[in-house]
Amino acid sequence: RYYMNFRYRLMPYLYTAMKNNESPVLKSMGYFVSNENANNCFNDKFESQFVLGNDILVCPVRSSAKSTEVFFPVNHSKTSIWYSIHSDITYKQGTSAFVAAPMSQLPIFVKAGAVIPEIIPNKIENTQSKSDTLLLHVYFNDEGYYAGTVYNDDGMSLKNEKFTDYYEYQFKGTGKNSTSHEVEIERIGGLRKTDYSFIQFVVHGIPNQLLPKFVVDKKEVAAAMKKGSHFGLKQDLYKVERVTETATPTYYITTPWPSADKLKISFST
Repeated sequence: RYYMNFRYRLMPYLYTAMKNNESPVLKSMGYFVSNENANNCFNDKFESQFVLGNDILVCPVRSSAKSTEVFFPVNHSKTSIWYSIHSDITYKQGTSAFVAAPMSQLPIFVKAGAVIPEIIPNKIENTQSKSDTLLLHVYFNDEGYYAGTVYNDDGMSLKNEKFTDYYEYQFKGTGKNSTSHEVEIERIGGLRKTDYSFIQFVVHGIPNQLLPKFVVDKKEVAAAMKKGSHFGLKQDLYKVERVTETATPTYYITTPWPSADKLKISFST
């Protein structure tokens, strides 16, 4: 049931990946990397691994497995690490490592710099479930590069693109310098009204020793410590909550959906 719910949570990411079908949604590692970086991608030990969309690495294991060796492929120079979705532990691309693989924690990893759209877990019952909040998981990238998109339409008609009855938002960001990063959200297609009233940013991987300052929609907000799990819960608008239950703190910031179809979040240390 956990993995069924995980699939439902990822529906915005998966639906967007299906729309952006320039390449297969499920990619072998050999397809994912360039030839010069293909070392280990065809090794028998790692042949079951695949990339989901462009940003998620999955390593299937037998149900009896307790751990497994994972190879972290090199994709491009704008990111250098992969994050475990369970713990935010990081792994350098181009290396391999043994990771825990109990039945409750299939080895799944996200590329640094990815912006992964999800819907709130407790709102999900099937693929048609709706939520008023879109979660955007932002994975800290030392290189300052961030990218992602979210797309949706009515889910039935084939005329959405022609009649602009869809929406598509782009998430992109750069590091202004070594201590300041920003991610901008902007509509890049369609006229359809979004399904969401709020955005909850979930920022992963900012180093432990750093206490960042966040600016959201030109509003400066400070981080407050919170113990225990927060994932997918409502919070006051423009308030940052810092949760320390993974390898690095996770920061949650909820904002209204931008009425001008454009929003910027920045964080500096």
